[in-house]
Amino acid sequence: MGHFLAAEVAVNQGDHEAATREYQRAVAADPSSPLLRQRLAALYVRANRLQEALTETQKAVELDPNNAQARVLLAG
Repeated sequence: MGHFLAAEVAVNQGDHEAATREYQRAVAADPSSPLLRQRLAALYVRANRLQEALTETQKAVELDPNNAQARVLLAG
């Protein structure tokens, strides 16, 4: 099972630690994906890992400046 799918399954099961690990692996495999970085950032926010969330969100915006969701996260 791919890391993205494993992360989504973990999120749906409420296992945010496993989801975070899988999204970290997914980002490592595809560092140019703003979607993966945005999803990882959301999990970091849930875990109160705010500096890491900010870093991933900034990278998502750098990769896709038109990403409205990531821009909203930065503005909030």
